[in-house]
Amino acid sequence: MLASSSKDSTVKLWMLGNEAPADHNTPALCSLEGHAGTVLGIDWHNSVANLLASVGSDKSLRVWDVEKQVAIHELAYGVVGGSAGQVASCMRWSKLGDLISVNSKGGDFKIFDPRLKDGKVFHNPKCHVGPKAQQNCWADDTQLITSGFATGTEREYAVWDLRYFEAPLARAPFGSGNSVAHLHFDTEHKLLVAAGHGSMTVSMWQYNSEIEGCMKHMGDYVGAAPTVAFSMLPKSKLDPTKHEVFRAVRCQNDHSISYVSFQLQNKSGEFQAELYPAYASNVSSNTVEEWSAGTDKPANMTQITKEDFDTINSGGSLASKAPEVKFGNVLPLEKRIAELEVELAEVTAERDDLLKQQ
Repeated sequence: MLASSSKDSTVKLWMLGNEAPADHNTPALCSLEGHAGTVLGIDWHNSVANLLASVGSDKSLRVWDVEKQVAIHELAYGVVGGSAGQVASCMRWSKLGDLISVNSKGGDFKIFDPRLKDGKVFHNPKCHVGPKAQQNCWADDTQLITSGFATGTEREYAVWDLRYFEAPLARAPFGSGNSVAHLHFDTEHKLLVAAGHGSMTVSMWQYNSEIEGCMKHMGDYVGAAPTVAFSMLPKSKLDPTKHEVFRAVRCQNDHSISYVSFQLQNKSGEFQAELYPAYASNVSSNTVEEWSAGTDKPANMTQITKEDFDTINSGGSLASKAPEVKFGNVLPLEKRIAELEVELAEVTAERDDLLKQQ
């Protein structure tokens, strides 16, 4: 399933198959409406089926039950914790999915449970003092990494711990560039990938909270054109026969798509189990109803195995384990249009009858 957000105040959903659609103007399966301005960001929950969070320029945050197409939790993130922040520039679920972290322009940084309107709020008003947009990602259930700008034009990162939130564990320069670094974290290998909008460079950092600065620069990938959008692909898409550790996709400003693959050299050609620890699967461990009532469950785990290696090595492919998503009130577009036409005719007839009685 593909979710998108846009300036029309909606979140739209598409169900994607294994084959490219014949018509590139495929209508959305459904539309989630409620924001009063641009929907600035969306994020799927890590372990709850069909749960999606969104933030908008109206300074509201909504948590959606996608199957029922309703917002089950709504709050004004700008005033959470008693302080008025600017428009959000980043929103992410925690690894467990009990908290949401929101960065706003100007440095406001808040972390809270969206189910509790009066719950505890972790708040730092000056995450990064620069005026540009800021980003964050979760390293684990208690530590986060943010990116932004210092007082000048110097890009920087900071590492935060919920147990000591008054000041960061580390703050240091984060390479050159005019745009904020968008962060993607590989939990299994403690690897941070940073890709700035408009930059041709994708940088990789090893995360370790025990070393000075908490991060070590591992190297850069330089593409042929500047990045417009960047995303890590699921671990289930890795090719263990190439000893691939992560793979990402870049949308470039020359209207092309390129892939970034991080592979480790191996002369033996044998399967390396240590490169493929267990990772969060796409099979949910929790339901919307349980989560909304306050129950948090860690994600179900899965792993790339020697059997998977042998399957790919022999020319096969791995089967998807993603469950089917069913919508209780979504109809085919033609049928829905017909129903609306009938409703319009009924309303028009009622109006005409009222006019005759006057």
